[in-house]
Amino acid sequence: IYQSRNDLLLTDEVLASNTSRMHGGALYVYRGAFNGVRLSLVSNSARYNGGAVFTDRSALTMTNVTATYNQSKYGG
Repeated sequence: IYQSRNDLLLTDEVLASNTSRMHGGALYVYRGAFNGVRLSLVSNSARYNGGAVFTDRSALTMTNVTATYNQSKYGG
């Protein structure tokens, strides 16, 4: 999911086995606000940063989120 300059709420979702060629395997938030509630982030990958989630000048709130087996070259 790529989110730009908006607010996004995800509830009771599974984001699994996603891949990004740059940043944020499952979710990339740019200049927005993201609120995640009861999420599972599983086996996502990004080439550089944020295997599961990458934010750029954004607000991020996560509640009851499980992140497992996510990977990237530089972190996350």
